[in-house]
Order: sequence, then structure tokens, then C-alpha cells
Amino acid sequence: EARRYGIRSAMPSGEAFARCPQALFLPVDMQKYRAVSSQLFDLLDTFTPRVEPISIDEAYLDLTGCPAPSTAAASPEAPAGSPLAFARAIKGRIGETLRLPVSIGVAPNKFLAKLASELAKPDGLREIGLNEAAALLAPLPVTVLWGVGPQTRQRLGSLGIDTVGDLQRTPTSVLRASLGFAAEELARLSRGLDDRAVEVSRETKSIGRETTFEEDTADREALLRTLVALAEDVARSLRAEGLHGRTVTLKVRYENFHTLTRNLTLPSPTHSGAVIYRAAVGLLDRLAPLPRPVRLIGVSVSGLGRVGLTQVSLFGEEEQHARVDQVVDAINERFGEGTVRQARAVEGDDPEDGS
Repeated sequence: EARRYGIRSAMPSGEAFARCPQALFLPVDMQKYRAVSSQLFDLLDTFTPRVEPISIDEAYLDLTGCPAPSTAAASPEAPAGSPLAFARAIKGRIGETLRLPVSIGVAPNKFLAKLASELAKPDGLREIGLNEAAALLAPLPVTVLWGVGPQTRQRLGSLGIDTVGDLQRTPTSVLRASLGFAAEELARLSRGLDDRAVEVSRETKSIGRETTFEEDTADREALLRTLVALAEDVARSLRAEGLHGRTVTLKVRYENFHTLTRNLTLPSPTHSGAVIYRAAVGLLDRLAPLPRPVRLIGVSVSGLGRVGLTQVSLFGEEEQHARVDQVVDAINERFGEGTVRQARAVEGDDPEDGS
């Protein structure tokens, strides 16, 4: 119901309250959420070793070659051994074991599986076959395709392309003239084609966050504000996992979909949002002046290690940061992610100073 007021997942509580002050805000228990999430992924691992986590409560599963569970009851629309029967068994097991509602999309690729899952909400099950994908997509707005934000939607609109069907009927050469090399990928997605594999990584190699702007921007202040939020989110995730890292990577995608990355290796590992932020700003400054507006920006930390297994310096500013981090983490743990963000990183710190 809150979506009608423009409230979306991961929106800061303050902004959500401003949009819908009559909403009922329930207490947040992130420790419990993480525990249940761990149970969920342990359960998914019993069905297939190929599980790609996307968030705390979302994942892609590759069931190729996996034996269907004995609980996969057959039905006219879901014959024995079919992917749909398999998915129904997974859904049933989650409901019985964790008492959780779950929406599952079954499809031959990631894009269609995600779409099927969205169409199945709430608490449903939907299958999309490749032979029906183009027809199903045709009447939908082009914004259902990955990579189509306001700027791309506007460009497509100038070509008379408002629906996926419009895009399907447009020659790729016409799309390429307006969108560059992104045209081929959009043309494939419009027909339900997506060749990305389910990526399995049992060991966390990096932790990152990225965001796509509603409007492409070259405004430095807007970019810095976003980097503050991303750096703090990455730092909180590192601390929650008991990790720190030495390499900070900045990801920038311009309005023409050209994407580049820059990285910096720190003198010592960190899980401080301020340190990560300063490194990211230093990397952003290497790109100045920006050749065109930015569509997406992201920050990640790699070269991870367990806190306590490597030497950590906690003197002076670093010790101060660690204490503040503990307080901020406690507040966000209780009241929800994004309730408090630290302003220290935007108060005149030199991006190249200290880590």
C-alpha cells in the first residue's frame, strides 16, 4: 500500500515519513533479519549449489541438472520434474520451515525470472517461457527493461518508443544512433534474451553499493552526497560481517552507458565510512572534469580480511571514527538503515588526507 505514495525499498525512514506521515512504522530488528536470511540461504543451498544472492532476501537459483525434491507434487500446469513443480516445492519448504511468504519467478534466464517474480507478487509463483516472452513484454513500458531510466526513456520517447513492443519493431541501427552500444543489449532484452549466468561465490571478495540517478547529473555536490551515503552503507556492511578491506573502487557509468572503474589501495585495511568516502572522492577527482553527465555511481571495497586477523591501527582519528561508527550502527540497527548518516565526510575533509 505504501508504494502508492512513492515509498520504495531502502528509502530512508525520514523521506518515507515525509511522503506518508500516516504510515505505521514498525520497529526494525536487523539482527533477526540477518539470522532469518542466513536460514533462508542455507535452505536454498539444499536445492542447488548454484545460488547467487542479490540482497538479504533475494537470490537467483540455477536448477539445471538438480534432482527435483520428493515434495515436488505434479499438477496439470506443473508436470512432475518440471521447473514449475520444483519451484512450488521450494516455495512450500520456505513456508513450512520459515513461515515466510515468498514470490518466485521461473524462467530460462535472469531477466525473465526477475520479471516473473515481480508479476507473482505478493506471495505468488509465475513461469515465463522464452517462447512467450516477446509477446508478454510487448505491451509493457520500456522502463521494465534493465538499464532504462528517465534519460534513456526520454531518448526512446523522442523516437516514438514508449513500450517494449515499440522497441522490438525498431531497427537496431536506429537505436544505435541514439543509444550507442547499449542498443544491442536493449534489443535483446526486449525479446526476453539474457545470457548472464548465475554467479556463485561462497567467499565474499568485495562489498559494494551503487545507485542509478533518477536524472543523469554532472553536479559535483549531488555526486558527493551520494558518495557519502554509499560509503557509509559499504562501511556498515563490512562491520556487520566483521570485515575490513584495503582497496576502494569507484564505478561511474555515464549517460551513454560507458562504464569505467578506478581503484585505490589504502596503506591499511579499513571499515570506516569516512576513509572509504575520502578515497572515493579522490578517485572521482581523477576523472575531472567529467566528460558527460553521470547515470550511475558506485563504491566497493575489496582485499577483504577478518577484523582481528590483521594488524589494525586505532589511534587518533581512526579511534574516534570507530567509536562514532559504533553509535551510528546501534541507532541504524534499532530504527532502520539510513536513519542516521555521518556528516564528517562532507565537512571539508581533504580526500587525499589520511586513511
